[in-house]
Amino acid sequence: MFWKLGFLSAWRNLERSILALISMALAAGFMTNATSLSRGYAQMKYSAYRSVIGGEVSVYSIDLSATISGADSQWQYQELLHVGDTDIDLMMPELLQKGYVSALERKAFMPEDIQELEQHPLAKAVYPRYQIPARSSGAMGMWSTPLRGRDLVLDALQADPLALYVREGRWFRDGDHGAMVAVVMDNQRYPAGAFALGVGDTLQVAVPRIRQNEGLTYYDYADPLLIELRIIGTLAVPTRELSYTVYTTIPEPKTEEFRTRFTLQNDEIFVPLGTWEAIWQAAGGQEYRPQQVEVLVDDLSYLEDTVASLRQQFPQYSLYSVPQLIERGERNFMMENSEKLYIDRLLREVVPRNAEQEQTVLALDLRVPMMALIFLNAALVVASNLLIMVNERKREIGVLKAVGATRLEVVQMVLSEALLISILGSLAGFAFFRLPAVFNQLTNGVAAGLLAGGVAADLALVLGVAGVASIVFGLIPALTMSNLSVQEVLQSE
Repeated sequence: MFWKLGFLSAWRNLERSILALISMALAAGFMTNATSLSRGYAQMKYSAYRSVIGGEVSVYSIDLSATISGADSQWQYQELLHVGDTDIDLMMPELLQKGYVSALERKAFMPEDIQELEQHPLAKAVYPRYQIPARSSGAMGMWSTPLRGRDLVLDALQADPLALYVREGRWFRDGDHGAMVAVVMDNQRYPAGAFALGVGDTLQVAVPRIRQNEGLTYYDYADPLLIELRIIGTLAVPTRELSYTVYTTIPEPKTEEFRTRFTLQNDEIFVPLGTWEAIWQAAGGQEYRPQQVEVLVDDLSYLEDTVASLRQQFPQYSLYSVPQLIERGERNFMMENSEKLYIDRLLREVVPRNAEQEQTVLALDLRVPMMALIFLNAALVVASNLLIMVNERKREIGVLKAVGATRLEVVQMVLSEALLISILGSLAGFAFFRLPAVFNQLTNGVAAGLLAGGVAADLALVLGVAGVASIVFGLIPALTMSNLSVQEVLQSE
């Protein structure tokens, strides 16, 4: 009876609890965002980049985390040179700077390591990075052009296969394995004065001799292997577009709209995997053991949680989500044409980049303390609201006490009011913030059953936390009201 009485009283006085409702709605909304939308990305987030890189999670065999060594550890002056078979130089160029650093232990992925990664329940496949550092030569000099072997089966698993970005010519076919053919980006860092290469042109490539020792690979350019590759296709991988307006007064006042399209700047030479393996063996390589692999996943909705799960299971590796790597690379201006980037930097001072499509992702270790603080604040507002209502309802409490209501029954009535306010506010916040996450998961192709189950689990979590917080912090006003006696009420009248 008293639970029902509390609910009815709270429902009648909702307008006086509007601040508590809003506070709980915001807390529940933040928690909903942290447990759903902020865990990952929309399915097409950086899909073109992911296709080039080969997956959604980059795994490096080298431990790239900063550690403080003990007094007896050995430090040395070194430069991280052996990154020719990874993309560290592109994504994390700061690691190539010289200085006093702790010695890095180079290691490679063994077949059993890759198999263990493939067995992770969230991994769809593992794509080893088949790469050899190489240099192309022309009339104007030489430039770095790593050779990347492409597995056509794994390429077909990408959200956006690279074949969709062919600007001229064609992508590889099954019959191209072993043939000296290549596909290149139409945006490369050619030497000054060199002409861009296109379909039908021939690349002169110097491949270093390969030396292997204790599972590690070393590259020697003293006597390189010289090969020729015929270009059969060029890729134009779009990254973003920038629209801006220019107002001029000469020769007459007018406004013009301009649009700058940015494309990925990548010097890699793509060859079929069979061709890459033939070049590897001709250069002296035996069994190939990569130092970087890509993990493919189906659902990007919880990609950052997937990365966190992989880090816990494989602490010996360095793991990064590809969207995080790309954002890091763009900040270093390593992903696009430098001249256009200079224009972009100037324009951004006047034309801010449109961020409506961006999705914020919270680090896993920040979610719990932030949610705790926000719910603590909301629960305190609910408690304050109930304390204020105590003075307004002394007469009601006195009447209940006069007709025989016990302290426990009064506590039940007050806690039911706090519970109803928390539930209504949490439902509003959950509905408002969960809807974008539902659309996100729908674009990621999540099955209806899994989607419904996830929504139900998130709702139960939000309501459970909100209910516990409201009951715990509602005890103070509840006990205060239950201690009121009929005599105290009459004296206050």
